[in-house]
Amino acid sequence: MTLQEFLNKSKSVKKITKKVIVGDRFVDENGKDMPFEIKTFAANKHDKIRSEASKGEYFKASEYNTKIVVEGCVYPNFKNTESIKSRGLHTPEEFVRDVLLPGEIDILSLEIQKLCGYNVSINDLIEEAKN
Repeated sequence: MTLQEFLNKSKSVKKITKKVIVGDRFVDENGKDMPFEIKTFAANKHDKIRSEASKGEYFKASEYNTKIVVEGCVYPNFKNTESIKSRGLHTPEEFVRDVLLPGEIDILSLEIQKLCGYNVSINDLIEEAKN
């Protein structure tokens, strides 16, 4: 099989999902892990998120990671307006920062980036944004 044939038969990368465990804080009443479901998204969406997190020569890693989580998380749905409003918040990003610890946001963001094919560290992305 050639690479072209392989690509022709492969599933769309827009439909790839994965369940991940973010931390030991997310367990049900029986002590069973509650996974997050993450998804891939298009490169142009990633470029937009990276651009929004870049302010001149500065890169806001926390803003970048939060936006990655909002875009790449299927479940829970951080864009759910009822959930956002029920906490007195206005944006999905506020909701993420209200319910997840900073380290949990970073872990989830990294898992989403890996699923999207980015096998680099956030420090590499910061350096790339500076250049």
